[in-house]
Amino acid sequence: MPGAASIAFDYPVRICFLAGASLGSLPVYERAARSCVAAVAQHGACLVYGGGSSGLMGAVADEAARLGVPTIGVFPRSLALRDQPASGLSEIHVVDSLHARKALMASLSNVVVALPGGLGTLEEFIEALTWCDLGLQDKPCGLLNVEAYYDHLLAYLNSASASGFIGAAGVAHVVSETTPAVLIDRLVASVASS
Repeated sequence: MPGAASIAFDYPVRICFLAGASLGSLPVYERAARSCVAAVAQHGACLVYGGGSSGLMGAVADEAARLGVPTIGVFPRSLALRDQPASGLSEIHVVDSLHARKALMASLSNVVVALPGGLGTLEEFIEALTWCDLGLQDKPCGLLNVEAYYDHLLAYLNSASASGFIGAAGVAHVVSETTPAVLIDRLVASVASS
C-alpha cells in the first residue's frame, strides 16, 4: 500500500488539512490557512493534505515549504486535468481515485482540520466525523471557523445530535476555533492527552 513507509509515522502529531482548490472570496481565508501551517510548524508536526497546487491547497503547500514543515501530498490521478501536484513536498502519493485519497490521508494522519472550502472539503470532513461517530477512528476533527464560515455546519451538527441522529461521540470529536493557532494548539493537546 502506498505510504506504508511514509515519514508521517516519524511524527507523533500528523495533521490532515482538508482544503479546496479555490482561495475563496475573502483574503482572510488564505491568511488563516497559512497561519494554520505556521502553528503546525511551531508544534513540529507533520502535515498531510490533498496534494494540489491551486487554491488553499496550494497556499498550504507553499507555506509548508517556506517554513520547512514536513508535508505529504495525496493526489488523485482523476484531478490531473484540473490541478497538478504541488512541488516541494516531502512526499507525494499519486492514487487512482478520490476514495483512495481519503483512505490514505486518513491512514497517515491522527488529526483532521477542515479549512474553509467547498463540497469536497465538506464531504471529506463529514466522512471523517462519521467514522468517529461509528467508532471506526478516534481523531479530533477541527473546523477553522474564520469569519463564521462554519457556523451553519456547527448548528446542523448540534441540531442533528439533539434530534438523536448523531451520537454524542461524533459531536464530541469536533473542535471549532476562529483563530488558527488556538485551533492547532487544542488539537495537538488532545492528541498528546490520548
